[in-house]
Amino acid sequence: MGIDVGATSIKTGIFSLEGEIISVFQERNEPEPQHNGNSDWLVWNSDRIWNTVCSLIKRSLESISSNTLIKSISVTGFGADGTPMDKNGRQLYPFISWHDNRTVPQRDWFDLKIDPYEIYKITGYHNYHINTINRLRWLKENHPEILKKTYKWLMMQDFIVFKLTGEFTTEHTIASTTMSMNLEVREWSERLLEIAEIDENIFPEISSPGTVVGYVTSKASEDTGLSSETPVVTGGHDCEIGVVGSGISMGDTFVDITGTWEMIIAIMDRFLPERPLFDYGIDFECHTVPGQYLCQSLMIAGAVVEWIRKNF
Repeated sequence: MGIDVGATSIKTGIFSLEGEIISVFQERNEPEPQHNGNSDWLVWNSDRIWNTVCSLIKRSLESISSNTLIKSISVTGFGADGTPMDKNGRQLYPFISWHDNRTVPQRDWFDLKIDPYEIYKITGYHNYHINTINRLRWLKENHPEILKKTYKWLMMQDFIVFKLTGEFTTEHTIASTTMSMNLEVREWSERLLEIAEIDENIFPEISSPGTVVGYVTSKASEDTGLSSETPVVTGGHDCEIGVVGSGISMGDTFVDITGTWEMIIAIMDRFLPERPLFDYGIDFECHTVPGQYLCQSLMIAGAVVEWIRKNF
């Protein structure tokens, strides 16, 4: 079973071992105002998202004869947005949505602390205000008491994995979207986290996509209808998994992944953060395949259609 927490919709799908689609279900997803007097502050309602995931899993299970037929579960999701959790698994602050502009000052602060091209050479990413490290810096400046209580920071897909397994974990494709990871060595960047004054231990250990990181707990089994002890496997950043699904490999072929965002992507066998690519706005992420990287140009796509749908 695959679970995809997208910024426009949440989906579950069941597939055979041969890759045949048995069933796919989806429901709309969108951020909500934070209701604190700042009308442009938008967050993801984690309770609603988890309840939607549970509902979709139950609908998916109705398409097969027994929940024991599910041999494993994997979760994908969109990048950048994360949430602080305490040791007991309590969420300490909502997921700040990438639609939210509150972290623009933190982005500008970072640009004064380190040359943006140096950031790019470490992380493969431009310094976008939505990058995770800018959210952490915002919390440090505005709610330092929350960071002091934080045990681990979980990205959206990691949060769903936690709800299923009780494990705090992440993997290197979604970690690529944090602007906190050294892309070359696939480890958290001591230099950038030191500049941001963020403790590296706030992040989980980085695993590789396809790693069994836990098993469905009895509580998650009650919530979803899944068989307890079903293995849960790390997935990846949604666009990365889309590249895997496209079937392309290294060479002269590009893939256009279109969802909430549109990304035109090529696979490379090395991280190549050269100045012309930086100047053209090209970003890099770790691929799901060890030793490979995705070179990509990104822009808003489906989110524009969603805005038109809501407003007209």
